[in-house]
Amino acid sequence: MSVSSRRNPSPTGEEDVNYAAASPRAPVSPTKLKNKKNKKSKIISIRISHEDYELLKSKHAASGRRSISALAREAMQRIFQNNLPGDDVVEGLRHLDAKLHLLQAEVTHLSRLAARVPVADKKGEADG
Repeated sequence: MSVSSRRNPSPTGEEDVNYAAASPRAPVSPTKLKNKKNKKSKIISIRISHEDYELLKSKHAASGRRSISALAREAMQRIFQNNLPGDDVVEGLRHLDAKLHLLQAEVTHLSRLAARVPVADKKGEADG
């Protein structure tokens, strides 16, 4: 097997050497290395309604993702990263509801305290 390099003249007059022909393999890009580390080898299968599938297809078309699987995988990863499975969402809503009730009680308490304070007249003296 003979190995050769090809020289291409550049606009500046310098020679551009292409060594790709000399290498049995082209260099591996960083993206391909990353993909090799994160190789997807497990498959899951779910059944969805026709309406859900049509919605998924329309979301896929708008997303610009490579495939419907890529879109679904990304959505699933977002859920896990944000820790938002269904039970956690319900628990979060309960926590917000409890905080809202506490806030409402504090506002009521402050309103009652404000009603007891004498109101100052224009001269700065308290009514009473």
